[in-house]
Amino acid sequence: MTFPSEIVLHPLNELLTRQNFQLPGYHVVLEYDLPETTRAVLVHEENVYTKLKEYFDSTISAHRLFQEVREGVLLSEIVLKTDTSDLPVAYCAVEVFLYTVNPSVAVEVQEVRAPLGEILRDCGVDHRNTPMAYLCLQATREMARAIGTTEGQQLFGRRNQIFSTDGTLIANMVEVLRP
Repeated sequence: MTFPSEIVLHPLNELLTRQNFQLPGYHVVLEYDLPETTRAVLVHEENVYTKLKEYFDSTISAHRLFQEVREGVLLSEIVLKTDTSDLPVAYCAVEVFLYTVNPSVAVEVQEVRAPLGEILRDCGVDHRNTPMAYLCLQATREMARAIGTTEGQQLFGRRNQIFSTDGTLIANMVEVLRP
C-alpha cells in the first residue's frame, strides 16, 4: 500500500520537522504482517495505553519531550513509560484540537499528566479510536534516544485518530512501540 508521508506520518512528520529532526524511513504494513505481540497491542479500536497497561501489568504514564500550541492545536512528542520500572514502552506524536473539548479538558491535555486516552476517559469525554494504518519504521536518532533503542532499529506503530461520539476529530497521532 502506498500513502503519502504527509498523511500516514502526520503528525510525526510535522513534529520532527519543526524540531529540525530527521524523518524516519517507513512503510505501511497490513495488520496480519505485524509480530503477534505487537498486533495485540496495536490492532484494536481502544487506547494503546490500555493494552500497554495489560501487557506490562503496570500503570502507564506520559512524559512530554516537546510541546507547542498554535491556534488551538496542541502538537506534542510524548514517551509512555511503565510506572513500575520507568521503562519507555512507546513513542508518540500527538496533535490535539483543543477547541473540540471542554476548556477544563484542554488544560488537562496540555499538562500531560497521563496518556491522552486516559485523560479523555477520566474527564468523561466519550471517544473512539480509528486506526488508519499500521507502520514499520526505522528509528531515528531522536526516537531511539527517547525509547532506549538504537538508531535504525525496526519499530512498529500505528497512525490513529480519536473522534468524539458525534464524529468530531479530537486528535491525530502516530504511536510507535519500543521493540
